[in-house]
Amino acid sequence: MTDARPHRLGTLIVIALGVLVVIGVIAWAVFGRATPGGPAPVVRASPVPLVSASPPSPSVASPEQLAAAVKAVWPAGTTLQDEDSSRYAFDTQKLVLAPFGPVLVSEGQADDAPHAAAGRLDIAYLTPEDDGFAVAQRFPRAIEIGSFGHMTDWSISDAFADTPVIVAEGGFTGQGYTCGATILTQLTAAGPVELAQVRMVYDDTGARGEEGQSFTGRITQIERGQGFTVHYTGAASFDDRYVMKDGAYVLEGASRLPQC
Repeated sequence: MTDARPHRLGTLIVIALGVLVVIGVIAWAVFGRATPGGPAPVVRASPVPLVSASPPSPSVASPEQLAAAVKAVWPAGTTLQDEDSSRYAFDTQKLVLAPFGPVLVSEGQADDAPHAAAGRLDIAYLTPEDDGFAVAQRFPRAIEIGSFGHMTDWSISDAFADTPVIVAEGGFTGQGYTCGATILTQLTAAGPVELAQVRMVYDDTGARGEEGQSFTGRITQIERGQGFTVHYTGAASFDDRYVMKDGAYVLEGASRLPQC
């Protein structure tokens, strides 16, 4: 009977050589062939995504936490009567879980308010108590902006400072002129601190017709704690730059936006 071991050994050698040839072809196809005397092919690693050093956005409170905060701040209901008899309803709330503790922000609107009356934000700093909260500090009219008892909009941002910032927007129209602004208010451990009042809208077409002009601004290029740009478009396109100075954002130079 013929011994099959030499035949098997030869087969294994052929298979091994074939594998080496395949590996060589793949390597040549991926990395290229270095020219004699030239540099060896360079294998570049995939870029590693940079981890942002920015603090996370303010944590979202649960519905149960929000309900407990509202109960602590508004035990007798969310409607207040102002000194001019305007009735403000504080029916929109957000519970901000700031690094130093929870803060309830409540928006007040008055449907029967005069033109000069602004919308407002009530801010309450809370501390945990039993299964709910207790009010530590209260700022009933911390932010006022807008007209006829309403502000345009407001939100919470972590883009401007190392603790949450309220971005409140509002405006008014009078005698054909429309003007709008944004107020930035930082929630610090000691209380709300206004960082800037930025004029965002100017429109005099209601007073001047076709000779009038309109501008709208948008905040861009935010560098936390350092500055931001307001880009205006409309009758002309230009930028205003705000920089941090002595704990607030201040305008560099003069703005081209007309005064209201």
